[in-house]
Amino acid sequence: GRKPEYLRWTTTMEHQLFAADQTPPKVTTGKKGVGKVAGGGGGSVGSFVQFANSASLDPSLKPITVEAWVNTTKPNGVIVARGGPKEGFALTLSNGTPQFHIRSKDRLKTISGKKRIVGGWHHVVGVLSAEKEMRLYVDGQRIAKGIAPGFLATNPLQKMEIGSDQASSVGEYPPNSGFSGAIDEVRLHYDEVSDKDVLARFENNDD
Repeated sequence: GRKPEYLRWTTTMEHQLFAADQTPPKVTTGKKGVGKVAGGGGGSVGSFVQFANSASLDPSLKPITVEAWVNTTKPNGVIVARGGPKEGFALTLSNGTPQFHIRSKDRLKTISGKKRIVGGWHHVVGVLSAEKEMRLYVDGQRIAKGIAPGFLATNPLQKMEIGSDQASSVGEYPPNSGFSGAIDEVRLHYDEVSDKDVLARFENNDD
């Protein structure tokens, strides 16, 4: 699992995560290094992180890279989301598989992986490139791609959230779909990263 020293948060997040349990579900190693949950509690998560809108969090008319390490015992939930049914982006889990959503001017494009990542730590990355190509990665490997309807046309009214998507949703998943488990090292860049960069990020942080 992730070591305590890797639970690095910004000052803002430290103040908002005081009620969140940073202890991930108990995990044992299965075949080919894939984690299996041994025990792990049920129920929904009551904590999430929400950021106030600001100029520095404006994702409109630019490439986007969003990434996080996740460890979950449940097959559904929002990892990180910004926006709603007009404009937005999100990383989620659906039936245990990762999804990356881009919504622009009401139009939605979702790309999905095929491999379930329930149990154990996994690195998930979504990229919207300068050419409006969407790419989805798990543990350093590209697992899906597609073409977005466009860049986000405006700065979404809804706030950026980690662990939930409050109010209306970016993608076609239920509102308030809380994440059950642990989320670590969330990063948001308004730039695209390459396949090589994603693999390096995974390998340098796989501790």
